[in-house]
Amino acid sequence: MSERDQILALGFPDVRAFQRYYGLTVDGIIGPQTRGALAQVQWLRQLLPTAIRLEREAGPPAAARLTQATLEAGVAGSSTLARAGNNLFGVKAGPDWTGAWGEYWTSEWDPATKQYVRVRARFRHYPSVEACLEDHTQLLLGPRYRPALAYRDSPAGYLRAVWRAGYATSPTYLDTAVAIMAKWHIEALVRDAMAGDVAAQAAEYRQRLVKVRELVADVE
Repeated sequence: MSERDQILALGFPDVRAFQRYYGLTVDGIIGPQTRGALAQVQWLRQLLPTAIRLEREAGPPAAARLTQATLEAGVAGSSTLARAGNNLFGVKAGPDWTGAWGEYWTSEWDPATKQYVRVRARFRHYPSVEACLEDHTQLLLGPRYRPALAYRDSPAGYLRAVWRAGYATSPTYLDTAVAIMAKWHIEALVRDAMAGDVAAQAAEYRQRLVKVRELVADVE
């Protein structure tokens, strides 16, 4: 399938509409900028089913999770850690971690000097992005971040709560996260996917009901 057809498959009438929606240069040409945005949207859609299932099962809002993944793993999961270890959230491998891990350079905010410093740290590796989302959910359900579930109906409020609980050291983390969520229309993406799930379930129920009525009619 061509990149143009992939854009049409996302529900856009043409390339220009896609570019306009995501704040790109509107020229109808599929260059590096549009190609990167397409990869990002497709990557988000790949993560959607698991993120939505975990929200329904455990609580952390899917829109906040997808925003965190984009911030931590880069556009379309392009970071070295995401590519090498399916680690979308920069979760470190502490002494209790018994799974696979890798050691990487990372930048961390030093509140004493008010600047970023480069350090080597061990990070968890996962067999899949789905396994990463599952493990990250357990982190968010721990005592440190569980109170943030009070804001589960507001992805931005949830992000603010976990950030204030110490989720990230960067002083600009929240502003960056909110900007990412808006740029990629992540709340709308999740909302439309959830609405689609409900519509599909309703259609399936109607089909079953029709079959039942047909069976009853045959018996009568």
